[in-house]
Amino acid sequence: MKKIIVAVGSTRRPKLDAVTEALVSIQSAFAVDKAAPEMEFEVVGFEVPSGVRHTPLSREDLMTGARQRAEALVQIARAENKPWKYFVGLEGGIDVIVVDAEPAVAIELSRSLHALPDPPPVVLVSSSPSAPEISAHIGAAAFLPKPFDVAELVAIIARHVEPRPVRMFAEFGDDEATDLVGDV
Repeated sequence: MKKIIVAVGSTRRPKLDAVTEALVSIQSAFAVDKAAPEMEFEVVGFEVPSGVRHTPLSREDLMTGARQRAEALVQIARAENKPWKYFVGLEGGIDVIVVDAEPAVAIELSRSLHALPDPPPVVLVSSSPSAPEISAHIGAAAFLPKPFDVAELVAIIARHVEPRPVRMFAEFGDDEATDLVGDV
């Protein structure tokens, strides 16, 4: 059985688990094809800098952070002669902001967010009689009056969460990293 080592640019358990889950899915897809060789994956985490702020606030920052993590792994593998051939950089950020606050606070938050190059959507939750108008005024992605059903909030958030871009680099023996892009 061939063992494939996949290096992940983080030691955080949620990121390592996400890569492991993705690889298990890939492995089961190959298992259907009897002609495909059996393979075993080993995920190794290695702390590398992303080069972006702690919580990226734009898609560009997310992609840059993921790319820089993967590229840092390629450099480490070459410098330390590591047996890694596959490199994964993951970067997380803010998908949706749910605000349960007085209308004045929501307006101020909206002003701050709109100064960002790629602001996340805002869901305003409030029992204030003026909240629906405030929600429209600040350009909220959605408004949810209180009290509400949690399932309704989850559904609203799910509609506004986009797949996360992922960068994965693979070396295929030609000393050049190949950029593989996908969404999760």
